[in-house]
Amino acid sequence: MTEGQQAQLFTGGPVVIFGLTGLAIAGLIGAVIGLACAAPWLFLVLYRNHWVFKARMAVLDQGLDEYHKLEPYDTMLMRLWCWNIEEFKT
Repeated sequence: MTEGQQAQLFTGGPVVIFGLTGLAIAGLIGAVIGLACAAPWLFLVLYRNHWVFKARMAVLDQGLDEYHKLEPYDTMLMRLWCWNIEEFKT
């Protein structure tokens, strides 16, 4: 590191690491944290989608009358706290 770079570092000048400024590094860290938070939610929604599909197909095997008693697919998908298929029958 040259004397000019050291002086810039200690006087509050722009800090560059691997060719990235501090703001770019903060943005990358924010993106990594965002992905780490979004990944479990994405996994849960994909698993829930699969569960709703399997549950609806199991009810369809019981007969069309039972299937028509179920709430709409979107309603079943978004009620993440409800995992009992009997609670969705109206």
